[in-house]
Amino acid sequence: MGRLSKLIENVKRLDYSKLLDECFVETEEELIKILRSQLLDGRSGIGDMPLYQSKYYARKKGTNRVNLRLTGAFHEAFKVYQNKYSVRVRSTDKKNKMLIVRYGAEIFELDSQSYHEYISVRIIPLFKKKMKNGMLK
Repeated sequence: MGRLSKLIENVKRLDYSKLLDECFVETEEELIKILRSQLLDGRSGIGDMPLYQSKYYARKKGTNRVNLRLTGAFHEAFKVYQNKYSVRVRSTDKKNKMLIVRYGAEIFELDSQSYHEYISVRIIPLFKKKMKNGMLK
């Protein structure tokens, strides 16, 4: 079998869905880091977080937007859950459900800026590398 024929066979055998799943698994920490950064900037998946009601508290925190960080326990307990159809982040911290009720599940979603950063800087390059490695086996 010639080199080009082998390349074609390798491409036919690639499981693109599996490659993408691997990319998400391998970049879980980056996803969490980007989400934490977004929240610390006072942004959720649908826009700005609410303003603190107390100006004194806002000055004390150094930000006027809710960022869901007091002790750090909520942010530190972020975990990525992945199944065949979705990738989502939740916190294993005891405040998880209460904060979802109060601020919405969008606190765990990436806004367009963070999404673009995660996909174009993390996922696409890794997917291309995995594809290339699979093609050249």
